[in-house]
Amino acid sequence: MLELNRVGILSYIKGNETHDLLGEKTNFRLLSSGLVNRVASSNKWFGFATRVSDELIDIFSLENKNGEKLGHILEEALGDYDGYRNTLYRYLLHDYLCYCEIPTVIRQRDYSGFKDSYNKSLVTANINVVAEWLGISIDEALVKYGSRLDNCGFDREDGMYPYVKLTVAKNGERKVSKPRKDLDLTQRGIRIVPLYAIKVGMQVLFEKASKDFYNVTFIKDSGQRRDITVCFDYDKLHSVYKDEGLLREAYEGQYAGDFLNVKTLERGYVRVIEVGTNLKNYALRSINMARIIKFEKTEPDTTFINIDLDTVKSTFLRKVDSHSINYKEFVDMLDVMQIGSTRNHNGKRISSNAELENWVEAQEVLLSTPFIKQLALFMIANPIWFDGYTGEEGLDKPEDALNNSQDDGELEFGDFDLDFDLN
Repeated sequence: MLELNRVGILSYIKGNETHDLLGEKTNFRLLSSGLVNRVASSNKWFGFATRVSDELIDIFSLENKNGEKLGHILEEALGDYDGYRNTLYRYLLHDYLCYCEIPTVIRQRDYSGFKDSYNKSLVTANINVVAEWLGISIDEALVKYGSRLDNCGFDREDGMYPYVKLTVAKNGERKVSKPRKDLDLTQRGIRIVPLYAIKVGMQVLFEKASKDFYNVTFIKDSGQRRDITVCFDYDKLHSVYKDEGLLREAYEGQYAGDFLNVKTLERGYVRVIEVGTNLKNYALRSINMARIIKFEKTEPDTTFINIDLDTVKSTFLRKVDSHSINYKEFVDMLDVMQIGSTRNHNGKRISSNAELENWVEAQEVLLSTPFIKQLALFMIANPIWFDGYTGEEGLDKPEDALNNSQDDGELEFGDFDLDFDLN
């Protein structure tokens, strides 16, 4: 396996331990962790070379007092063999446990179409991480996985890099798999983020949202922005929700700050209560930690706290079907209230019940819960078509639950000095 010349930014932090589950304890990790902490403390989020939004801060692009970018300093220490981003990603894989997402397209269940998605996993090329993950010795890890990671040099020019995936079985057992192909670092849209950085960011967010309500903005796989109000303090949640039984059940299922033991960690998700959602619904939502854009203090919106979101779609379709609808007037009102991302079906104005039903299904796939909330407000605002609807009646429970799936400027290093003693 490739041994780096560990000087300067690549060298180890002085101390007895050289690594842990998250990877090598290097000066780069120490410095970048501090920068992530500073970014998150300003209620912003971060990426490493590749971002899902221009609003994210690229840690590699941050400059020190001499105008040197962190990414370029690291690249100089490694040597540029295969392009700037590929070289940096090779290093992250070489030294750390990383979150990786690779673009793909999947067929949407129960809908005749496709949508953008991502293959998400925890990956590494570091044998120490593999040993820590499995709880075995380095020698045992080398016997089982050393040959897979032997060719981890930085001088390959094909953009490929050997790696292993770290997974968790349904029974909680940690496993390691050896993919048949190396990781293609040239693939458009691939993102790699060291898990230690996500842990630092989540520690900041958890601390803040344990004191107040925060609106978290993130980007879904489909590219849609999503806002969820979160809070990790039980007493504050109880000020919104009076039913302690339902609240406690939801509270016990949400993120509690124990980052490394999150059940959905390998896919980058944490579960949180969407504050303001009816607890009789499934109130827990998923946030992809690597797709957060920003978060800000807020007050909870209780508009939907008594609305049964599980019955909105079925009630909407049933009530429309029970009326003789003038579809021009109906769609004009959908336009006025800006319901959904479009009011067309297959490029044409909706003009029949079948087209309206297909439109509802497609918009739910695209927009998920925010679209369901829009339908609820539309029904409440239009009693001519939805007489007596308040959102609280438990009508027409759907067979399947809603899809609960699932994230400016430059920041300087400030007090961080890249000239500190690294020897």
